[in-house]
Amino acid sequence: MIESWYDKSVALLSLQSPPAGGYPDLSPKSAAVSAVGGVTVSTAQYLRHGSSAQFDGAGHILIGDSTTLDFGTGAFTVLLLIRPTSAPGNNVLLASSHATWSTGAVVFRFSAGKLICYNYVQQSALIASASSIPLNAWTAVEFNGTGSVTRLFLNGILDATGAQAAAVNFGGNGGARLGSAAFDPGFIGQMQEFAAIKGIALHTANYAPEQICGTISNAAAAPVRDAVGNAAIRTVQAIPRATATSKRIFIGASGADGRYRLEVPMLEHNVLFLDDDPAPVYADKLASRVIPS
Repeated sequence: MIESWYDKSVALLSLQSPPAGGYPDLSPKSAAVSAVGGVTVSTAQYLRHGSSAQFDGAGHILIGDSTTLDFGTGAFTVLLLIRPTSAPGNNVLLASSHATWSTGAVVFRFSAGKLICYNYVQQSALIASASSIPLNAWTAVEFNGTGSVTRLFLNGILDATGAQAAAVNFGGNGGARLGSAAFDPGFIGQMQEFAAIKGIALHTANYAPEQICGTISNAAAAPVRDAVGNAAIRTVQAIPRATATSKRIFIGASGADGRYRLEVPMLEHNVLFLDDDPAPVYADKLASRVIPS
């Protein structure tokens, strides 16, 4: 369950059609995230959310700064959903921002259709998948490390193990690059639901992959309204069931038509507030829902 690791997440992106302001980081870090180059929205291919991030081999998504995705020699987990559409050579899923393959650089990429992770210092692969990744199909990928052992899961099935003998710092030299590296070709295909977790190797045995991001929205037939009943711009706050102070309150605004959409982690957000209401509007579980007018 996401509740067991959310506090330790350092990046959490749904990678669905970005709202105003770009792709939000839903983790407690709320890191800066920006799309660079050829990253667009695909509404034709998605596993959930109704859209995905489309990569053309040239663009990438820059996450955080030089420390955000630095795991050092400790435990870590990287999760993502990928759908490659072109036979990959050395195409990159995740890399540090080094300009060249040099000291400190780390890259998680394809190699002859399989996945592999290299650290420049360690030289030997931290992990190398036994199985090839299919084209034009969604694959849930988990790459984790305990500080000594690395594991790679494909669709929840343990596919390979390896050794972690050097620091794994994807944030190095200016932030982590999702989808390309300066020293290797970029990913071609779609991605969804990227997460990076610091201090936990999430799984050690086979598991059933879970959805980790969700959306709270209202229907066109039931817009948020003002005091006289007109559709209006209102501030909307979603508060998770968990009460720990590290659990973030997610805030958004409806448009002039009274419609809103909040991207949130897959926690139970059981209380919704409108900005000028004296009491909350209660809801059940994370889903598309309507705040009554």
